[in-house]
Amino acid sequence: MNLLKKSVLVALYSILFLVTALTYIFEMWGPFYGSVTNILYLSSTFLAFASGAYLTSTYGLRNISGKAFLFITLGLLFWFIGEFSWIYYELYLSISPFASLPDIFILTGFPLIAGGFLIYTKKVQIKLNRNKKIFLFVFSSLLAIAIIYILIKFEVKPEMENAEKIVNILRAIGHSWLLISGIIALLIAKEYQGGQLSLPWKIFIIAIIANFAGDIIQGSHPHLYEEEVPLIYISADLLWILAYLLFSTSLFFIAFSVKEAQDKITGK
Repeated sequence: MNLLKKSVLVALYSILFLVTALTYIFEMWGPFYGSVTNILYLSSTFLAFASGAYLTSTYGLRNISGKAFLFITLGLLFWFIGEFSWIYYELYLSISPFASLPDIFILTGFPLIAGGFLIYTKKVQIKLNRNKKIFLFVFSSLLAIAIIYILIKFEVKPEMENAEKIVNILRAIGHSWLLISGIIALLIAKEYQGGQLSLPWKIFIIAIIANFAGDIIQGSHPHLYEEEVPLIYISADLLWILAYLLFSTSLFFIAFSVKEAQDKITGK
């Protein structure tokens, strides 16, 4: 049953992504193109939040896992609110959403998701010897510096307003937190190597990378993105949508495995 649920989920999400990609690339649905793409984009964002909410409710809040995924879910909720606000600012208020309230929501999501990972490690209790701890610290530090440097180099331009520069710098820091959290997720996946929770964490890492890539494309050409230049606009949006669907897939996979284990314990 667990395998069937996962197979159905992957099939549905694959179809959703395919329809979304075709809609973006071929500008389907005529005069409704803009509305349809916004709905598809927000749907993927909402699915990421919904999967986190389902997983959190499956665990409950009386254990570390439930509390950890509550933080991750809240982070995804802030991302959903930020994405929704972005579209509202752009379409209904005719205000450039960059460096505004939507960015505050999105930026808030980064530490919440990273915090959820850190809380979860308390349960896993990954045991590392001294050399591995030093390697992890050095590698994480160098990775953070590299990510922040790359994002600032590509996304912070002299002609930008100070508010835009600050937002891009904070997003760079946020992505460094997330990717370092991805390293922690990789350790978690290794801890569960061969188990049902190994694959979901690996999917989560891929989602973080896809989200990071979308931000690089949009951040390096913000005005071209706002003008919906196809190569920039489509590439960034599809990478973000892919990331949200992968986040959702990862969290639903964990929820299915946890629910199956709970049912075995209770004899259902």
